[in-house]
Amino acid sequence: MSDRSEPADDTGPQSVIIDTDTAGDDSQALLLAATSDRVEIEGVTICAGNVEFDYQVENAKYTLDLAGVADDVTVYEGARKPLLKEHEFADYVHGEGGLGGSLFPDTGIESGDRHGADFIVDAARERPGELT
Repeated sequence: MSDRSEPADDTGPQSVIIDTDTAGDDSQALLLAATSDRVEIEGVTICAGNVEFDYQVENAKYTLDLAGVADDVTVYEGARKPLLKEHEFADYVHGEGGLGGSLFPDTGIESGDRHGADFIVDAARERPGELT
């Protein structure tokens, strides 16, 4: 038996916004967060990253759907490319599409109604100090 006492967790799950590029590693992290009772995902924002942007968006929606939370968690599309430099994809790391090169989801799930950055700002202003 451990001598360490666990802190009391009476605050409930941590509310988070996940900003991601949703290749394989981020899809796994998103799945873990979506199935955890310690995290409440308020929204997912997608930014330019390892693979083509539309794949990233669909990977996030697919992952949320697998976790059974796609109806409760909205994906918001953000910056489709880097703001200040040329975009260099890393298909060689995660495969074409980001999920190993053989899975290309097409969920038909709608994206959120505003830019990802606007969602983050609006949510932070509505709930100051409450979101991670």
